[in-house]
Amino acid sequence: MSSQFTRSIKHFSSLHACVEHIRSNYDPNKTVRTTDTDINSGESDEIKAPAYLYRGESCPYPTTPSFMHRMKTTPKLPADVKDVIEEVTRRVDKDLQDMLKLEPMLSEGFLQHYGMPTRLLDVTDDLDIAAYFASGGKIGERGLICVFPLDVVSRNSIVIDLRNHPGAIRPRRQSALAFWNRKYVDVKSTDCIEQLQLKWFSFELQDEDALKYHEGNDNLLDAHTDPVAGMIQFLLDNMPKMDDRAAKWLSGEVVPAPFLAKGLDWHGPGQPNTTEPIPLSETSIKYNEEKERDNNYKRWSDNYPETDGYRLVKKLGEILRSLFPSEEVLGRLEPNWPGGKSIDFLIPSHKMAFVYRDSDTLDSLVSEAEQWCSANEYRLIKIDSPGAVTESSLRSRLKEILSKRP
Repeated sequence: MSSQFTRSIKHFSSLHACVEHIRSNYDPNKTVRTTDTDINSGESDEIKAPAYLYRGESCPYPTTPSFMHRMKTTPKLPADVKDVIEEVTRRVDKDLQDMLKLEPMLSEGFLQHYGMPTRLLDVTDDLDIAAYFASGGKIGERGLICVFPLDVVSRNSIVIDLRNHPGAIRPRRQSALAFWNRKYVDVKSTDCIEQLQLKWFSFELQDEDALKYHEGNDNLLDAHTDPVAGMIQFLLDNMPKMDDRAAKWLSGEVVPAPFLAKGLDWHGPGQPNTTEPIPLSETSIKYNEEKERDNNYKRWSDNYPETDGYRLVKKLGEILRSLFPSEEVLGRLEPNWPGGKSIDFLIPSHKMAFVYRDSDTLDSLVSEAEQWCSANEYRLIKIDSPGAVTESSLRSRLKEILSKRP
């Protein structure tokens, strides 16, 4: 934090004094009329919105850029690892839009909120929530709170409201929004502060502040029962394995939210007709965040053995590419992938789609693959695996299928 910045802001002897000053001068209950523009259609409506947004920081960081900017500029990660992390984020963002029918920047806002690097910045319309985040530092050290005047900010920036999605529990609990400005990377820069009329305040954290604003409020961070966090976990779990260093970094940042499929009704023994995703903690399995982060790291890293299902899908691709010119075979999650999310490989020249299906594959995913193939006039070929499948048996099965193609 530059000395110029430090001298330009008002300092308080406690967080409580800082919060009360803000409450008196930047009323959290005040609203303004502002314009809300639909990201997809471009249509605008006038709405009533909070007059001020807030951001709390528990340390006097010298700059406050986006998470993506911090990731891309840190010397701790090699350039090739940064590229992997950015590409994984881009793919998950696109998949989340498709699966939850989200507008592009709304999906990005959720990725930011649950720990993936984006160009956005977390803010809230609840001053007490900002104070919670500001109170997470060490007693006797400085923290910061910033006030964003919405009527000014909305003219120059994009503000994404994360408070209304029914499956996003933690953003609602934190009354969360996300902020992005195309021009300014750092909201502590002099130009940004002047242009957006931001108000930064500093304070010295006291024991009473930690007791009042922080202790007993850790549920604000809980997300392992959050369906949107679970969807992000699902999408990452279904990615091809990635560089070990990227997997290590992401597993330390992304909120682990493992969900299981609960059968609601059945069309046969062990064959659910309808399933519902439920958090791991609602089963007999005890949720342990540290353990789940380690599980994610091993699940995503190319340093760890692949599951039988993943190995079979990989082998399926290798065999298809040996039977067809490699440029004709498209794999799921490759750039510009045109297929459905549950399809593993496409051969567009022959209008053929392949999906590996084991006993854990949800019927809804197979149904999604069937719908996509029907709409695009593709033949869907399901590779079932009730047990171990050898390369020779898989190759024989494929040759048999391909010999019967029209």
